[in-house]
Amino acid sequence: MGASMLKGLSKPTMIGTVLQVGMILLGKVSPMVGQNFAIGGTSIAAITGVLASMMGKPAGMGGAAGGGAVAAGVSALIGTLVSMATGQTGLDTIAIGTGSSVVAGALGGIVGQLLGGKKA
Repeated sequence: MGASMLKGLSKPTMIGTVLQVGMILLGKVSPMVGQNFAIGGTSIAAITGVLASMMGKPAGMGGAAGGGAVAAGVSALIGTLVSMATGQTGLDTIAIGTGSSVVAGALGGIVGQLLGGKKA
């Protein structure tokens, strides 16, 4: 993953992080949201992957999948840490939440590439 691609991941990662943390904070006051962290977080990760592919400059499908996985994984990890800090989830959620988000982000990156993501 080149420096230009990593630079291209900053905006999608930031957007994904804001969405993840927003969901976590909303889950603190809304039990319905809190009960659906898995679905919401994975969906946000997939969207982050699409954004990473469409906003970045991945070199082919592998680059799109890798970029989506990185952007989604970083944002999900931050969201999970906030969730733990607010007492909503436990330590086991780090691996489960981040892992599923990495996969969803990679798939989102591929979808973004198929939808016409920027070419290197």
